[in-house]
Amino acid sequence: MNYTKLETILYNLNQQSFFRFENNALLNYPLFNIGMIETSNIDKFTSELSSTTANEISLQNLLLSKQNKVLIVIRKIGLLNTYDNVISLLPNLSNICNKNIPVFTYNLANFSKSLPLDNSAIEGGPCLFGIDEVYFKVSNCKKSHFFDLMNLMQNNETFTTFIEFCKEQNNSEIEIFSNCDNDKIPLNIYIELLRLLILAKSLNLPLVIGLPDFGYTMFVRNIINCLGLQEDLVEKYTEIINNRINLLVSLINKISLKLDINNFYIYYSSKSDNFKNQIKNYKEKLYLKSNKISKFAYKIDSVIDYITLIALPSIIFNKQNIIEINTILEIEAFKKAKQYFKHLNFSFVMFPLLPNTDNSEAMFYSINKNKIYVSLDNLENILIENDYINYQIIKVF
Repeated sequence: MNYTKLETILYNLNQQSFFRFENNALLNYPLFNIGMIETSNIDKFTSELSSTTANEISLQNLLLSKQNKVLIVIRKIGLLNTYDNVISLLPNLSNICNKNIPVFTYNLANFSKSLPLDNSAIEGGPCLFGIDEVYFKVSNCKKSHFFDLMNLMQNNETFTTFIEFCKEQNNSEIEIFSNCDNDKIPLNIYIELLRLLILAKSLNLPLVIGLPDFGYTMFVRNIINCLGLQEDLVEKYTEIINNRINLLVSLINKISLKLDINNFYIYYSSKSDNFKNQIKNYKEKLYLKSNKISKFAYKIDSVIDYITLIALPSIIFNKQNIIEINTILEIEAFKKAKQYFKHLNFSFVMFPLLPNTDNSEAMFYSINKNKIYVSLDNLENILIENDYINYQIIKVF
């Protein structure tokens, strides 16, 4: 088998790691940025291991002496864990986890000890949009230029951002538009929500599903204000966001009805509820440290929104032990929540991003032709009959 440089590194890591994945399963997920991954000795991550696993690693390292096995770590916090160790800590997940899907964990052993105290809850929720789904269009008399809203870059991969480009252009007409079917959602979002609800039911814990509509809106509003552009761009983007929120809420309700799940709360900023003042207080504490939150002023509101979402179970369910179930995209926000909400006890289980249709990269980062979109009208068949989903989460029903 011919490996690229990145695949070779992952293959070698798998050989070094005490936690091995069959058939080089690490290579099935083309999402690992090697700059995010490092190795660690076991003593730094005992909070992720059952006592049996920890003893087993120590014994093996003692026997191997000069060939000590290592643990693989992402962003200096998440241990690349395995099915057997996770199940030994959270036995309720034994029927739904796919052994060949790598999973990253933080503070899992301590979280498992907190479960009998009835002071725990789950938080999670997908990004609203991925690459190639929403664009800025900048037109002048000569040409139209398209900038992906997720990274502000042109789709021809030039290195001029939307902000830089607009500052250089005069008298350009600017629009914002959705580049996908407004009645469908990408499969990766569907799987993330399905997995989140299934795990919440299996763990028998209350769940908050946080949808970051406020952060997305403020990201665009701040850019528009920075460039002195027309306010109706924000209104158009709000329409696009509200459409996606409505789809996600409908999807969550359909899945929860199918799985008979009741103990959950969907949060988004335009929803009328009794938690706004408490959430505002949480955010105000973060704004006092905004210079440390992000070096880009237009991103601060968005980052603070993401950080606050992770702490929502403490507001909505009054729970102090919070486990985030999400994808590795959210690790940096988690680290900030852990840093700034020190009165709460945080843990996480983070999954890799779903590969796209040709397995070349994550679906989230792919152009639309390499994504799969699903319709809520066909949800029954998607839930039960899709082999791709059954591979991602097995034994759902």
